[in-house]
Amino acid sequence: MTKAYRLPELSFYITDSCSMTCTGCITYNELALKDGVMTPQGLALERMATWARLIDIEHIYVIGGEPLSHPELTAWTDYIQRTWPTALRYTIVTNGELLPSMSSRAQEYLEQGWDFEVSSHSPEAYETVQAWWQAMAQSMEQLPHRALVEDQGEETQYFADHQGRPLIQIGQRWNFYPRRYTTHEDHIAWRPMTNPGLQHSLCSGRDCTHLVNGVMYRCPVQAVVPRLAQQYRIEGTNGVAEQDLGFDPLKGGNLSAWMRDLDRPTSQCSLCDWQQKRIPLEDPYSKKIKIVRQPR
Repeated sequence: MTKAYRLPELSFYITDSCSMTCTGCITYNELALKDGVMTPQGLALERMATWARLIDIEHIYVIGGEPLSHPELTAWTDYIQRTWPTALRYTIVTNGELLPSMSSRAQEYLEQGWDFEVSSHSPEAYETVQAWWQAMAQSMEQLPHRALVEDQGEETQYFADHQGRPLIQIGQRWNFYPRRYTTHEDHIAWRPMTNPGLQHSLCSGRDCTHLVNGVMYRCPVQAVVPRLAQQYRIEGTNGVAEQDLGFDPLKGGNLSAWMRDLDRPTSQCSLCDWQQKRIPLEDPYSKKIKIVRQPR
């Protein structure tokens, strides 16, 4: 059945919990958001069932936080594949820290049609996940072939099976943009904001759409800032953070107009600054994964 809309990609944001704390994280996972684990149940399921009747998706991502730390990741991946069986690709985005401890589970995901996108946040982490993958590949039927791509001085290795299906990409990601805000005990203050039209034109993720508890947003910043505003007082954004610009399919509204505007700048684009030169990531430190479940 032909759906009303087709998206090139959609990211299912399933957890704020992460195994690392990185200054400048685009999804603010260093701020220890409360109730940071989303589960496919209740109102979120109703919303996603509505989306399933409305949209086809070419490439589906599962992101966080650290998705591999989610206690119900399998429930998410199974649900997504059942609900959108015609997607061309399914990807779990991870920092790779947990992969060496879950090789058998990782191979199950690969066999079920999922691939991995690894963002290594230090040279040591990059080497560790490469070594893990080389050992994994030896146990597979045919050694995957590799392509090497350099982008703005960062290196990404792509591995696929003999039929060309993606298996894993391992990227160097230890250069971040400067953090756009400062944190205080009870509030977050944004630095002077930038021109939203200009920032949107420079954004490498203009085609992104994000689903958080079944509500769709245009980008990760737009998706997470309303969650921050539930926990912190937000200052310096001229009211941008108070706007929840996501689309809830159960509330109605002009979905056609919202979909047509997916690739246009919004006020929350001003919270990013893509013009600033990227800087080396401050030493990320690992933290104990703390899963805080939402009330059932």
